[in-house]
Amino acid sequence: MVELKEILLSFMRAKGISGEVPAKNLKRKLQAEFGEILQFEDLLNNNKLTIIPSTLSKVHLAKECLELSKRLKKREASSGSDATIKEAGLDIREAVRSHKIESHWPPKPSDLYEYAVSLPGKFDTFLYTLLTGNTQPPVEYPQRIQRLVNSFGQDIVYAVTAGKQRPPKQVLPYAVKTLTNNVEFIQMLNRCGRDMVYPILRSRK
Repeated sequence: MVELKEILLSFMRAKGISGEVPAKNLKRKLQAEFGEILQFEDLLNNNKLTIIPSTLSKVHLAKECLELSKRLKKREASSGSDATIKEAGLDIREAVRSHKIESHWPPKPSDLYEYAVSLPGKFDTFLYTLLTGNTQPPVEYPQRIQRLVNSFGQDIVYAVTAGKQRPPKQVLPYAVKTLTNNVEFIQMLNRCGRDMVYPILRSRK
């Protein structure tokens, strides 16, 4: 349930929705909506509920247990912290690559606003934790942290996808070209990692 709440919070932030997820009534609402399809169990006796769908087969559970066992043995065979970092990196990479960003060319003014930034939920949480050291992200980040998350996140999305995903920050040179048409300024932005190069901008009209 805790993980489900975090997923809902990340989804709300991505949609620009503020507010709290009503954890107290969340189970009741899910039960009312899905009935016997969902089963709630405190598997570890730690007052944290696990949601088990009735459609989950024993074969699937057995496969999951075997896969987790393999991953655990692999992690134990290598240095713990190093293996954890590598696994986290691969997990976030997959989340970034599978997350699609809607973009237009030429970009619309609304594409360049801060609220247009869309990052995968777990990647957003990772950046917040990295920047603050806090493992419990709030519904709304402090303004400074939110801007840093958006800024770093867009650079990493662009780099990990090799430019296939183009967040709002990466079309900044187009706005500069439209406003100034200053070749030197655009090339300086490009050397700082702000795609795109001037010949490409000239060809995209």
